[in-house]
Amino acid sequence: MFGSDRFTFETPNVIDPGDLPPSQPKHQRTPRTLRSSREAHTPSTQSGSDSGSEDEYQEARHSAARLLQDIGDLDLSAAEKETTDATYFDNFEDHSNNHSLPSVEEARTFATALLQDSDRRQSPMRDKSLPSSPFGKTKTLKLPSQDAYFEGQPYLRRRFLKIGCLIIAIVVIVIVSISVASRNAGSPIKSKRHEEVINFLADRGVSSYKSLTTPGEPQYMAANWIADVDPLGYEIPFSLQDPSSRLVQRYVLSTFFFSMMGMAWTHTYNFMTTEDECGWFRARAIAGFLENEYAIGVTCDEQLQVTNIFIPDNGVTGSLPNELQFLPHLTMLALPNNYVTGGLPEALKSLTGLLYLDLSHNDLQGTIPSWIGDFQNLEVLGLSNNRLSGILPASLSTLSRIKTLAIDDNNLSGDVATVPNHLKSLEYFYADRNLFVGDVDDFFLSGLDRLREVDVSDNQLRGTYLPQHLMEHPNLRVLDLADNDLSGNLPILMQQNNVLEFLSLRHNSFSGAIPDSFANFSNLNHLDLHGNGLTGNLPNSMDSMTKLTYLFLGANNFYPQQMPFFLSNLVGLRELSLTEMQLQGAIPTWFMLLTNLQFLDLSNNQLAYDVPIEVWNLPELSYILLNDNMLTGIVPEGIQGSEKLKLVALHRNAFTGGVSHICQEAPDLELLSVDCEVTCSQECCPTCCDPNDSDCFKAETSNYLLTIEGTWEYNFKRVAYSFDPAILAESGIVTLVSAP
Repeated sequence: MFGSDRFTFETPNVIDPGDLPPSQPKHQRTPRTLRSSREAHTPSTQSGSDSGSEDEYQEARHSAARLLQDIGDLDLSAAEKETTDATYFDNFEDHSNNHSLPSVEEARTFATALLQDSDRRQSPMRDKSLPSSPFGKTKTLKLPSQDAYFEGQPYLRRRFLKIGCLIIAIVVIVIVSISVASRNAGSPIKSKRHEEVINFLADRGVSSYKSLTTPGEPQYMAANWIADVDPLGYEIPFSLQDPSSRLVQRYVLSTFFFSMMGMAWTHTYNFMTTEDECGWFRARAIAGFLENEYAIGVTCDEQLQVTNIFIPDNGVTGSLPNELQFLPHLTMLALPNNYVTGGLPEALKSLTGLLYLDLSHNDLQGTIPSWIGDFQNLEVLGLSNNRLSGILPASLSTLSRIKTLAIDDNNLSGDVATVPNHLKSLEYFYADRNLFVGDVDDFFLSGLDRLREVDVSDNQLRGTYLPQHLMEHPNLRVLDLADNDLSGNLPILMQQNNVLEFLSLRHNSFSGAIPDSFANFSNLNHLDLHGNGLTGNLPNSMDSMTKLTYLFLGANNFYPQQMPFFLSNLVGLRELSLTEMQLQGAIPTWFMLLTNLQFLDLSNNQLAYDVPIEVWNLPELSYILLNDNMLTGIVPEGIQGSEKLKLVALHRNAFTGGVSHICQEAPDLELLSVDCEVTCSQECCPTCCDPNDSDCFKAETSNYLLTIEGTWEYNFKRVAYSFDPAILAESGIVTLVSAP
């Protein structure tokens, strides 16, 4: 048996029950040299965490040793002692050369052997064929009874008690060892600095301790990078307000990177590199904006405090981390055209210095929070093209400095005019494609003298007239009221309007004639009156509207008439739709003057005769719809500019000849619709229009047109007005890197 300062494994020498016990018990202890050998193979600790684990192990070890010391010594004969010591030292050497503790398998094997040995001794019917203990050579005798076996041999009771206690001690040691080893193996603390970084961030409330110590969490990865990977190795400050330290700033940006799947971004913009975090950007031009290069990524002020995070169209994915609130100098957070999910985290409400918040074209859900009203410095709020719902919070009306409010393409509801009427600095208001209601009357958006663009199309607005203040607004250049429930006559303009450039009243219920005074819109380049109940003739005064590039007048109740001659003067037209207007006669040759035409829709009229070659040869023509007329003749070969053709609709006419050559001459052709009487190969025309089918190609052409007409924000370059960084750079919101 061993003292408290000598703890290791003992292999008991099993006494043959047929032999007499020794006449004088002898007490043996493990030599002191065994302890020094054991300590020489004990691994040293390397960290504070490991030291704590080693202390726990040592405590368990000594406890077990004390337990064994309290057990009585085993009496062994000299011969048996010699065998026991030899067996013990053989086994010890195997362990001491490799480990400070036995492996789990070794402990299990040893305990099993002891139990088998105990069972063998206690069972009078033990089969002699069973294997003997692997730890010593034994003999097995069949005894009359167990009581008889123990009579006269009291030392055996002590021996079995000792064996049981030894097994318990071994199990305790193995359990503690496995527990300590497992905890050390999965410990999130990588180093002393890592532990200090975690404690600082958790104690200051930057991130939760759980997120900082859970592998796989963005906060865990960011803290690990900051502590053990980042070559800059910022010192840990005493407080968050320490101006000399930027560790928190760098950690927040790292958390943002990991939270938003930065590893999968199209461009990483120097994130997570050896660069100072104020250098985590690249100079790039942005499609759709003016031809300048901008700082995309992170930019800072002169005090090296982060002011801008501007990362458009870059595959940014995930929910915004709460840690962004610890960038107190942030004035711009712009992540348009990405995959930002979730809602606006409440933690962001502390960023009261924000001037520019653009999260448009993402996947945000929920409502617009009421705390948005805390951003009293906000000039641009872009939440377009998300999945937001609910009504506009009343607090929005307190944003006295806001210039751009873009909430279009969501599921928002309520009265659309209750909030913007209070925003006296408002210049750009986009609320289209929502579920808004409200009255378009003299109070609608009144008193907003700075308005430049208004789009409230595709809602449920009501009105019986167009307010005069909108028609004569001194700064309004875009007005889109399409797809609502407006009615009444079009207003008569009492004065010249040289400001308005875009007017869409598409798909409403306006009636009466187009007033001659519409010619007072001298600077108008987009006029869409499609799908109303307008009557009368088209006024010839429109020939003075030479700035027009887009004119849609179809699907109204105009009187039957021939092609209006004044159109020949509108040589800047790029898109012209006169569908369903009861047009009669031939298509005139003066169409050759409209050399900029890209889109021409003359469908669903009573036009007859051959299509002039001048129409076919329009050099920029990409979309031509002549279906549902009474046109005749052939489609000529060798059409000028045919390589630009994408849509050719000829069905439900009386064309003759073949059209297969169109497929050969127009490599970008997406839809060709013809009657079955026209000759066309199966490859070029997989389907054709039967004379008795009044709906042939109706769905195909309608669906195609939905993608290219009626929506102005792309064709009319909405973004060039309200979101162009070149404009915003004038007020210092974004950083303009260079200009050509």
